[in-house]
Amino acid sequence: MFGAITGTAVLALLGSLASADLPPLMARAQPQQEVVLAVIGQSGVGKSSIQTAWARSDNIGPRPAKPIFPECAGAGSCTQRVMRKSFDQLLGDRPVKLTLIDTMGFPDPNRTKAVEYYDKVVEAVSDPINAVIWVLKCDRQLASDMQKYTTMMEEFQSLKVPLIMLMNNRGNYVIDDDDEDDRRDADRRREADRKQCSEDALFIQDEVGVRASGVIVSAERKEFSGRVKVEMARLLSHTTPKTSQLRTMSQLKSSLEAVTTELGLHEEALRRQRVNLDNVARNIAFQEGRRNEFHTVTKHRDVEHVQHNKKGHVEKRWKSTHAYSDTARKYSDEAINGEVAKLQSEKTSASVELANCQHKREYASSMLAGIRNKYAAMRRMLEL
Repeated sequence: MFGAITGTAVLALLGSLASADLPPLMARAQPQQEVVLAVIGQSGVGKSSIQTAWARSDNIGPRPAKPIFPECAGAGSCTQRVMRKSFDQLLGDRPVKLTLIDTMGFPDPNRTKAVEYYDKVVEAVSDPINAVIWVLKCDRQLASDMQKYTTMMEEFQSLKVPLIMLMNNRGNYVIDDDDEDDRRDADRRREADRKQCSEDALFIQDEVGVRASGVIVSAERKEFSGRVKVEMARLLSHTTPKTSQLRTMSQLKSSLEAVTTELGLHEEALRRQRVNLDNVARNIAFQEGRRNEFHTVTKHRDVEHVQHNKKGHVEKRWKSTHAYSDTARKYSDEAINGEVAKLQSEKTSASVELANCQHKREYASSMLAGIRNKYAAMRRMLEL
């Protein structure tokens, strides 16, 4: 039966299928969501190689040709600008538009470009993204590297998205496929290296003072597009793009200047409030002095009355004068007491405001010290 189908019949069948109104596979798998990843790390840790492997695996449509992200050897950063490229892919089991943001060496050893590159990396990471992939070599970093990472990653504590550590081992497990013992030995070495990489990741987190949302270990280059990408898809399965408020070096400098100005304003307000409080205290002392002075005058009149009585002066006249003095003193006391009460209330408000000014000044001073120390540490870290 099948042998009866001629070449002409097959061509006719294919032509009828082509003319049918069927949605092509590409149309059925169009990505409905964008996943944006910013990839950071020092020069030479494999950022570009990893992203190229991701870009060329699980594609929906034509596979992009190499090179995609520049790769080169050397201490300086091969990537000289932030590169943003998108690929229609299956990430896990869902079609997505995978956007990769390749960044310069972070921090870059070239001191003339270090600040510029730092700012551009921070700006890229602050854009709406799903996660930051921090690529590191799979070894215990030198103490100098740890110090740099500690300063560098402090700003990244403000990330609103996951920070994923990708430990790149770059192993080379050459085996003889026909030798079973050789394969088992390679598997053992591979697993031992993965375990060591995971321990290194914990060590770096503890030393730097940062906690990653997840750790992915790459034992060898061929895993980039395989198990590494599968693990990344799992960690990103419930993420959404978010914007973070990270500060560049120029923004840190602006913050430093702004807080310095703010501190000056608080110090001036504190000085004015102290002067105001001193004035109120002097006014209270003045009013109380008036009261004491009036009471002293009245007391002298009482003494004079006794002396006059001894000399036979008329009691009636003294009583009239004394009654007038009592009335005057009463009204004077009421006025002075009212004024003192008002001034005491003013003093209480001034004291509260003074304490408020002191608190604002202390807070601004603390903020200034923190930003100044951070800015100075960043400058040292970037070797300026």
